[in-house]
Amino acid sequence: MVFTTHHPHHALAIADDALLMLGETNYACGPAGEVLTEDNLQALYGVPLKRLSFEYEGRAVETFAPVFLPSHL
Repeated sequence: MVFTTHHPHHALAIADDALLMLGETNYACGPAGEVLTEDNLQALYGVPLKRLSFEYEGRAVETFAPVFLPSHL
C-alpha cells in the first residue's frame, strides 16, 4: 500500500519505508526509522523537530514534536 501524509508521526507509526521529497532533485528514501530523522524533517519543514519515545499502555510509541524557542533566547 502507498499513502501520502504531511504528518511524519503517521509514517513513523505504520510505514515500513518512507520517501521525503526535499526538493526537485533532492530526496531521502529508505526504512522509515532511518529516513524520518530530526535533521531530514527540519530540512523538509524548516522547523526544528524532536523525535520522542515513550510507553503508552505497554507499547513503545515514537512521535515528533516541533521545538519552539522564545525569540529572546
